[in-house]
Formats: sequence, C-alpha cells, structure tokens
Amino acid sequence: MRYIGFFIIVILATAAHFLVTVVVVLFLLSTLNIVNHTMFHMANLERVEILLTAVIFLMSAFIFIQSFKKMVRSIKNIFFGGSLQ
Repeated sequence: MRYIGFFIIVILATAAHFLVTVVVVLFLLSTLNIVNHTMFHMANLERVEILLTAVIFLMSAFIFIQSFKKMVRSIKNIFFGGSLQ
C-alpha cells in the first residue's frame, strides 16, 4: 500500500512540474504576442512561438530529468520516513 501512495505522490509531483511549465509557456507566448502587436508587427510570429515553446519544454525536461532522483529521495524521506517497507 505504501508503494501505491509513493507512486501517486511521484505522479502528482511530475504533473505539477509539467503544469508549471505549461503556465510559463502560456505566459511567455501571451507576452510575446502583446509586444509583437504593439511594437514589432512581425508577420511570421508562429515560427518564433513554436521555437520558443520547444526550447522551454526541452529545458524543462532536462531540468526535470536531472532533479528526478533527488525528488524521489525527498518524497521517500518526507512522506515515508526513508523506506517503503
């Protein structure tokens, strides 16, 4: 039963990381559209938006993969006292 709780917490933490990334992407893209509308008037903004989105998601995935082991260890220590047995 402890394994089920552990995996649920890991999945929730992973989903939270993904949702924060989505919010950051949406915020940056809306800011880019506002700045473009008022200052730059670029016609092919879609390519810049796709590139920016891909770069942000790749950076987020890289950071998440690097910190995943530490996150799992922290979840074990905080919620389960260091062991799942």
